[in-house]
Amino acid sequence: RVDRRQRQMCIRDRFYANVLQLIDVSVRRGAWEGTELALLAQIREEVVIKLKNWSNGIDVPESSKELSEKNKNEKS
Repeated sequence: RVDRRQRQMCIRDRFYANVLQLIDVSVRRGAWEGTELALLAQIREEVVIKLKNWSNGIDVPESSKELSEKNKNEKS
């Protein structure tokens, strides 16, 4: 059984993982230019650091591709 705290942590982690995916997809599609890319890179790095700190030693994907593959494997 999953307690309330674990559910909240799962929701939080999923939110930040989705933020990473949105950043990666939008960059690949050319939605950002110039200084926006530098700022977006900083935001992305902060999100990755937060996820790593919260994961307590669990591997956090560095890219959305790794994240997508991890999600596919967990659903199978």
